[in-house]
Amino acid sequence: MLLYMPSIYELIVSWISFEFDNTTGIRYDNYIPEVCEAEDTHAILLLVNVNTIKNADMCLLVKKRNSTVLVNGLSTLSANVLHHRDEVSFGPLPEHRFYYSSEVQKKVRPFHEGEVPVFCARSKTHITEGMPAVQCQCGLWYVQSIQVPAYIYGDTCVGCGRPTALDAGWTPQPVVKSYCFNMDEYRHDLLRRRQELCSGAPISQTE
Repeated sequence: MLLYMPSIYELIVSWISFEFDNTTGIRYDNYIPEVCEAEDTHAILLLVNVNTIKNADMCLLVKKRNSTVLVNGLSTLSANVLHHRDEVSFGPLPEHRFYYSSEVQKKVRPFHEGEVPVFCARSKTHITEGMPAVQCQCGLWYVQSIQVPAYIYGDTCVGCGRPTALDAGWTPQPVVKSYCFNMDEYRHDLLRRRQELCSGAPISQTE
């Protein structure tokens, strides 16, 4: 699972990804969120991995303090479920928000054998100790070498349909920061996001 935290350079707010598996904390400085340890006394939020299966797409957001926190523009309870691409914000400016993604960074790494033989989901090759391989988020394994690039040979995973490009995945778009904040435009943007979430359409980032 990934968190996309704001990074400000000149007037551009871009997003840096942080991978986490267990409980992690979120604090803020001038309402700009930062990742911290779960035990940090300044943590405002806790993000708890509650997934029991690898292809689940949610985590639990727990408020440690009575502070204003919005998820996709809506007020939150003391505990809330986050889904893929949810936006969590502490204030109205672009740098006051961060994003949750259920995606896992795909890495080619040496395979380590267990007691049960594992076979490539595409090439059916027996994956042995030390072979370069990629595990999809759904749990299937693929050989990924120069000789047998089975993982990226197809556009999607044969099991779950997720894209197989190693650099594929959703990333929030950079935002141009403005010193002139318009509350009406911010409210209109929140309404647009809610409508797109309800309709299931992709959220277009046009700030």
